[in-house]
Parts: sequence; structure tokens; C-alpha cells
Amino acid sequence: MQADQAFPTLLKPHVAAARRVGLLRAMADTLFIEADRIEGFRRACAASSNPDGEACWKRIAHAYRTEAEAFSKQADQLKGCRA
Repeated sequence: MQADQAFPTLLKPHVAAARRVGLLRAMADTLFIEADRIEGFRRACAASSNPDGEACWKRIAHAYRTEAEAFSKQADQLKGCRA
């Protein structure tokens, strides 16, 4: 039995980094998609003359995008370190 099979949780650094990059990108993609979905709620509130709801959904969408951009930047930096 090889060491990789005996201890699957012990990953080589480049494999762990590649997995981390993939995870960060997946989280960023999910947050960007959800931010777009939340924008739909904001637009619906704007169309129904609900400024409080519109402002709330706008803040939430902005927070999602901010987190997504941070994950994306972190993935880019981690990938740059591997190259």
C-alpha cells in the first residue's frame, strides 16, 4: 500500500493548494450567483415603490459580492504562489 493510500488526509502541498483554489472559486461563483438572485428582489421592491426593501436587498447583494470578490482574489493569490 502506498503512503498516499494509507493516509489520504495527508496531501502534498501543491495538491492541497489546488483543492483550496477550487474551493475558493466555487464559493465565489456561488456568492456571485446569489447576489444576482438577490438583485431580483431589489428590483421587485423598486418596482413596487418599496424603498426600505430596495435598500435592504441592495446592501445584502453588495455584501455577497464583496465576499465573492475576496474569495476570488484569495484564489488568484494562492494560484500565483503555486505557479
